[in-house]
Amino acid sequence: MEAWAYLACSARDSNRSGGFWLYSCYRCRNPSSGDGRFIALHPHSVGVERDPVSVAEAAGRAPHATVVEADSFTWAAGDKRRFDCAAGNPPFIRYQRFTGATRRAALDYCGRLG
Repeated sequence: MEAWAYLACSARDSNRSGGFWLYSCYRCRNPSSGDGRFIALHPHSVGVERDPVSVAEAAGRAPHATVVEADSFTWAAGDKRRFDCAAGNPPFIRYQRFTGATRRAALDYCGRLG
């Protein structure tokens, strides 16, 4: 398995020293799945992506996964499933430019979680 697929997650077992591996997590979520490189490595994964071209690419790369075209915060607010781990490289944003509907959805979602 590639080094970038190594994750720290709350899984049932830690049979590899230093952390957990993607396969030790039963249900995996990638909140910004892009072209599906992470979800392709996991048999029980859900990828959420805003870009329709990337959604199509991810669905082709990971036919076993559920790939959703949506804003991750909006989708998470409506989805009640729990996940054992999250995969991916989080997008970095400039908070000063984080505005509009996406920011409202993120703040609403985080506010409900406490």
